Amino acid sequence: MSEIDNIIPKEKWQFGRDVAECFPNMLERSIPGYVQMRELTFAVGEKYLREDGKISNIVDIGCSNGLSIYPFLQKYGARIRSFLVDNSEAMIEAVNKEYSGWISCGAMQTYCCDITKQYPQTIADLTLLVLSLQFVPIEERQQLLKKIYNHTEKGGAIILVEKVQGEDAEMDDLLTDCYYAQKRANGYSDTQIIEKRRSLRGVLVNLKPEWNEELLRGAGFTNIQMFWRHLNFCGWVAKK
Repeated sequence: MSEIDNIIPKEKWQFGRDVAECFPNMLERSIPGYVQMRELTFAVGEKYLREDGKISNIVDIGCSNGLSIYPFLQKYGARIRSFLVDNSEAMIEAVNKEYSGWISCGAMQTYCCDITKQYPQTIADLTLLVLSLQFVPIEERQQLLKKIYNHTEKGGAIILVEKVQGEDAEMDDLLTDCYYAQKRANGYSDTQIIEKRRSLRGVLVNLKPEWNEELLRGAGFTNIQMFWRHLNFCGWVAKK
């Protein structure tokens, strides 16, 4: 069980040890429709795993402490090989501890690196990019998505989940107000909400939904479908 998120950030946001220790609680209380998002990410993602009995490869970029891969391991076990990437040492330490058995038997590899500079040497049936692209500098996002495309099997897919902007300033304010109301209902104080927003400024840069879709198309993906939306968060699946 994770710790309760009582963090009040004082500097620019970082995924350090304090965040890693309470991250599951943070996501559950911070992401509207969080449980459904996780369930649908798995339900959609498993459609792209191999049905011929061969091993399926899953790459999880910005894996944090490995929450996205868990249901795949739980259901498919040794039928998948997973490659988990994050640039936070604290998050990778958490993954290595949680999944030590999978790592020791060779079914999982973890990488602590800048994903724009280093990439797992595998071809994936499925790539998970869940609440991660928004932390990549905008000018590097197209290149990263192209790299993902080049490391995806034909017929494979990427799942992208992102925080997004509203259609215009008025709609963005509406979505944000509703989002913060949910955070208050989940026990966050106004001070926590304001300070986290301040610390994320310039660190998390979200785009409009259609701009994310344009990035996916620009990388080469087709059959792009939004499968989930809750307030200012969206999830897509895109096929190669």
